[in-house]
This record gives sequence, C-alpha cells and structure tokens, in this order.
Amino acid sequence: MTNVNPDNTSESADPGPGSGPAPGAAAGSGLPLRGLAMVLIAVAVLLAMWGVYATTQNSDSSGGAAAPTTEAATAVQESPGESTDAEDTTGAAESTRPEETERAAGAEAETESESPDSPTSGAPAPAGAQPAPRGATPAADPERVHVLNNSTVPNLAADIAGTLDRDGYELGEVGNLAEVILPENTVFFQPGNQDAETRARELADRVGGVAREYDETLPDGTAGRNDLTLVLVEQVAL
Repeated sequence: MTNVNPDNTSESADPGPGSGPAPGAAAGSGLPLRGLAMVLIAVAVLLAMWGVYATTQNSDSSGGAAAPTTEAATAVQESPGESTDAEDTTGAAESTRPEETERAAGAEAETESESPDSPTSGAPAPAGAQPAPRGATPAADPERVHVLNNSTVPNLAADIAGTLDRDGYELGEVGNLAEVILPENTVFFQPGNQDAETRARELADRVGGVAREYDETLPDGTAGRNDLTLVLVEQVAL
C-alpha cells in the first residue's frame, strides 16, 4: 500500500527560499526612470541659463541706446550761446533784405531812365531832327522830297525847297539836274508804292506838272522807297 504524504501538496506549492523576483528584472525597471529624471534636470538647467543670457542682453542694449541721448542733451545744454548767435545772424540777414531790395529796385529804375532807347530819356535829340508827334510811330523809311533845278532860273530849287519846308515837307537833296532835260515840271515816285504815288500826284498838281515813276538817271540818294523827286523846269508859284 502506497503511503501518501499529506505534506506533498504544500511542499510543491511553497516556492522555497530561492523563489521570488529575479534581481535582473528589478534593475531593468529602475534604470529608465533614473535616466529620464537626469534628462529633465539637464533641460531645466539649459532653460535657466538661456533666461539669464537673454536678460543680460536686454539690459546692455537698453543702456547703450540711452547713453547717446543723454550725451546729446548735455551737448545742447553746454552750448546755448551758439544757437543764440545763429539766431542773431539770421535775424540780421532778414532785417537787411528789404533795404537791399529797395536799392536793387532803385538801380534798375536809374538804368532804365538812362537808357538811350527809353522814351523818357533825357538825352538831347540830334541837331536838325524834328521831334515826332506824341503817339506816332516813326516810319521805317522817311518820306523825303528832293528838289532839283532843271531850268535856267537861278536858285529855283532852293526857293521852292524853302517853301516846301515851311509847308511841312521833309527835305532831302536840293541842287541841280544837268544830265537830262525834261519838258515840264515832274515829280518822280518809286513804282509799286501806292502811297508815294498819291503824294507825288498831289505835289505835281501844286507845281503844275506831272507824276512819273522813278528814273535811274536821277542822282544817287534820291531812290528811297518813300522818296519823291521834284524836277523843276519852269518857275512856279506856291
């Protein structure tokens, strides 16, 4: 008969002194927690150092910007006399400007009054020149009358020229014409000049003669565009 040990069951269930968690398993669960803690500590130290560095940089930049402003203010306070001198100089220049302007205007007025082309100029007129009427524009070419004696009457041209001068005619050449012999008193005018032709016919009626276009045989100096040339062949009464 087989003996059954009632303690077999308990002996097999009891693990014994050698049973329990292995040392390697405990070490494996402890090492990761310790390493994570060291990493967190290192990150905290780096953040603290970065904060200190940033604070230091802000303090240096703010101090450097304030320094020039303070120095500039000090320089302005130390030299108040220079700004006052500059203001005095500017004021003196502005005070003299009206006087300089008046002097310049006076100089211009004197220059205009002394100009020979000015209508108010005090320069004397040339000798023998007749003053032009007020408001009249001087003609480009003068309307002269040349008187030539082509007769046997002595001083006929001079006598008639004196009468025309008193009547307001502008005289030109007065003399004799011996190169040609005309049949009657003649007044010559430039062809194509209607105004000169009209005046020539009026003068020809006064001397009892005729009006004709200019002849190249007449003396030099009588060929003006507005000139008339009176050639006297016989005595006339004006």
